[in-house]
Amino acid sequence: MEESELGSWGSGKSASKLQKKKVFGCRITYDSRKEKPSVSFPYFSNFCDLASESDILVVCCALTAETHHIISKDVMKALGKK
Repeated sequence: MEESELGSWGSGKSASKLQKKKVFGCRITYDSRKEKPSVSFPYFSNFCDLASESDILVVCCALTAETHHIISKDVMKALGKK
């Protein structure tokens, strides 16, 4: 898994803890409602773009109307494209 791209979606406590660690030697990128100045990892404002740059995608969020079906067919097709 070393040198893999890990995309993290969400900005709550779980996502923040994940983003603070260099998980399995992966390069970490993230998407959230808005860019966080305190997070040093590359930010993506579009979930499909994040997926296309990720080998591994971690979703850290509550299930709400906004997040229901966030993992769509388009996201699955985009995942790990590079």
